[in-house]
Amino acid sequence: MLSFETGRPESCRCLDQTYCLFYLFRGIQREDRKGDVRTTMAGRILVTGGAGFIGHHLVKALLERGNHVVVLDDLSMGRADNVPASAELVIGDVRDPVIVARLCQSVEVVCHLAAKVSIRASIDNFYDDADVNLMGTLNLLRHCHGSPVRKFCLASSMAVYADSPDGRLVTEGHALVRCRRMVSRN
Repeated sequence: MLSFETGRPESCRCLDQTYCLFYLFRGIQREDRKGDVRTTMAGRILVTGGAGFIGHHLVKALLERGNHVVVLDDLSMGRADNVPASAELVIGDVRDPVIVARLCQSVEVVCHLAAKVSIRASIDNFYDDADVNLMGTLNLLRHCHGSPVRKFCLASSMAVYADSPDGRLVTEGHALVRCRRMVSRN
């Protein structure tokens, strides 16, 4: 069964998002041949957007912990040289049902970081932004269903909080801010 988890560990007081993403992959419960349940690290993890800034740090951390990491990235923002040689790089789009279906059949965990992240571009090219961010995510979820994937992590960005008006640190408890240009004026 696919489990969805949110949040970060109580002990985490840092802003290191890579640590908090890794926390979600702390283990998958498996039943052995005798029926005993044990917790182990996931063997194969798909990181979408793994050639990007945050993604490649997550990929490195997962590799250091002994996982086999598959990166799916279209390289529109990320760079192939960001991906460590010990990770498997698949150049493709999260909206491609053939690629996503194949990858979801070969992993147990998906960490979805692939997205269009520019606020300005999301306003100027709203439909392209929504197509990648929304339909790409739905494509991944659709192909996770009925696959060996047991955990799915959707990483968001601080863009949902906008900027702090007084320059103070923005935390998860910070109020969400609506983008006025996207609200209907009718």
